[in-house]
Amino acid sequence: MRAKSNWPEGIRRTACRERVLDVIERSDAPLSAAEIFAKLSASDIWLSTVYRALETFTEKGVIAKTPSPGGDTALYVLSGGGHVHYAVCLRCHRAVKLNICPIREEFARADAYGFRVLGHNVELFGYCDKCETGR
Repeated sequence: MRAKSNWPEGIRRTACRERVLDVIERSDAPLSAAEIFAKLSASDIWLSTVYRALETFTEKGVIAKTPSPGGDTALYVLSGGGHVHYAVCLRCHRAVKLNICPIREEFARADAYGFRVLGHNVELFGYCDKCETGR
């Protein structure tokens, strides 16, 4: 069980929310709601409960929500420690964490046009080494 001091402020603490957040924290790649639910399949959590927990965590800025490569579902990742970008393989869906932000330098240019950037999404899609050689 998570220490009380580690729980996100302003979110009511429930056992279901604890388990959903634990799955996200343990993952090294973005997960869909269905993937989170599958990791919790031995528990008594409903898929609708997972979606509600994800919505709450997203609204409070605890996790970030981004579209999947096909755009047909959302992926969720812990947002602590700044934003992160991923390159996602179109075949195996492996997500590779990037240690760069390819658009950060463009913020100053937008500012020069009278536009203050508050956030952004950068999605890189392609094939990982394993899938590229197996095509």
